[in-house]
Amino acid sequence: MAGMEIRQEPVNQPPSACPLTGFVFESGGLDTLNFPVFSAVTVQICLHYDIVQLIIAMPSTACVSRRYDRNGPMQSFPGHRMKVRTGMIHRFFRFAVLFAGFLLTSFVAALPSQALEGAWQDLPNARARLLAIGDPMSGRLLAGLEIELDKNWKTYWRSPGDSGIPPTFDWSGASNIAQTRAQFPAPVRFTDEYGESVGYKKHVVFPIEIDLQRPGVPTNLELNVILGICREVCIPVSERFSLKIPPVFVATNSAKEILNSATASVPIVASVTERPQVSIVERAGTTALLTIRVPADLQIQDVFVEGPQTWFLGLPQKLQSSGGTNGSEWALALDGVPLGESPWGAAMRLTMVGPDQSFEQDFTLSKP
Repeated sequence: MAGMEIRQEPVNQPPSACPLTGFVFESGGLDTLNFPVFSAVTVQICLHYDIVQLIIAMPSTACVSRRYDRNGPMQSFPGHRMKVRTGMIHRFFRFAVLFAGFLLTSFVAALPSQALEGAWQDLPNARARLLAIGDPMSGRLLAGLEIELDKNWKTYWRSPGDSGIPPTFDWSGASNIAQTRAQFPAPVRFTDEYGESVGYKKHVVFPIEIDLQRPGVPTNLELNVILGICREVCIPVSERFSLKIPPVFVATNSAKEILNSATASVPIVASVTERPQVSIVERAGTTALLTIRVPADLQIQDVFVEGPQTWFLGLPQKLQSSGGTNGSEWALALDGVPLGESPWGAAMRLTMVGPDQSFEQDFTLSKP
């Protein structure tokens, strides 16, 4: 169709999203998107949404149509739609759009798996890396900080127990990120001469849900993390991890398996029938005692209780008389409440760790 041009006069309208790709285009102009897929290839998509909509949907807005006349100059017919060869043009452009979509889909499907697994970075007595899966076009990603620890070394849960350093995640250096939500796999209790701590040995992956500011544009994941890596001595570690995310990628199978397994190890919210019975026992001359009775059906191995950040609670202890068909019973003295502060009405979280599934439950500390 050389020599033929169809256009719509610029109109001051808000950006509109193309239903074919989800991209946002400015009305009245030719929009070009640089579409990096991997370092050696740049796909450039030029798509005028107004033209596509004009040809396929024939909107009611006034347009200017032009027909090339071999014997003379271009002829304009303002104020009405094209009436010369309209059916042929309609069929041609419909075919062109569908064919272009087919080529783009085939190209993306044929891409090799993108190594969206950052390089391992050495830490004291450990190594770690950043990896990611998901669909940037949907506006959401799932990233993960994977840590492998040397033998007998450990790192900590969000509430580390009697000693330890909880992990902190700082995304202030990242681009195109609206919000992040770090998740914590079910932890393990460790007991040594220094007391009781809560965390992980050998290997752990912290899944991190990410909401993007602008779907379909490159994203730079840059994470500054502070960890405690400990054996007899605890070493505070500060490290920066980065990973560039293109608008379209195919995640490796290994990254999917690692992150799916990590997500499955995160405690889920306990249903109404699975919730334990939590009660308070006030004791004369000392602090109140929190008791937790867990149903036998949950097959719980350990229990952890968290309060406000200014509290320094110990770890619940399993009562010797509990177990069997009656479930398990745990007790925690509320010794870590700041002096002069009332515990009643505080927001609490209970984590119950089982061999196959772990559970969480939020509750309020009510005065007995």
